[in-house]
Amino acid sequence: RLGTEDVVLSSARDLLAQARGLAISVAGRAPADPERQAMVAAIEQLRQQLVSYGNTRVGNEYIFGGAATTVPPFQADGTYVGDDVVHQVEIDRGVLMPTNHIGDSIFSSALQGLADLEQELQTGTQASIDAVVSGLQPAEDQMVLAQSETGTRREDAPARDGYLEFAEDGPDDGDYDDEGPDSYARVPGGPMARGDD
Repeated sequence: RLGTEDVVLSSARDLLAQARGLAISVAGRAPADPERQAMVAAIEQLRQQLVSYGNTRVGNEYIFGGAATTVPPFQADGTYVGDDVVHQVEIDRGVLMPTNHIGDSIFSSALQGLADLEQELQTGTQASIDAVVSGLQPAEDQMVLAQSETGTRREDAPARDGYLEFAEDGPDDGDYDDEGPDSYARVPGGPMARGDD
């Protein structure tokens, strides 16, 4: 689970960087310019991809929806419908470690930023586009923070005592199964994830 989070966050950060680059490349063109209009469609595709990242699964569980693990936490328009429950796993006797971040805090501001960018590319000025591009930075900063926390947790949770994780390849469509490289498993008798009430 932690390994999957890490690769998803890396991909999401790359996506935001790509969106910024695309927008900047056409910001000085007129709204009706064919290249600028093409970027509107490109940004929409990136927004949909970010929704897919927010709906990443490990096995049958959506990992960014809190306790709501059986349904996608993000709707197609980017609305978050999960909850704010953080899963925990016991890595030592009496020691619990969070194993997920809440999707709302990681992806929602970025999704809104991409929607705003799409709108500004359709009708906005270079100044308004630049302002939206700058506004994506706090969203990326939140991802950086979450990824740093995930890295620390991975270091603190050795693959033992029933908690195993694997993270080799990056995400493709936001869907992972138990046999893929970005998966986790708990051996019989090992500690189970729990939500903190």
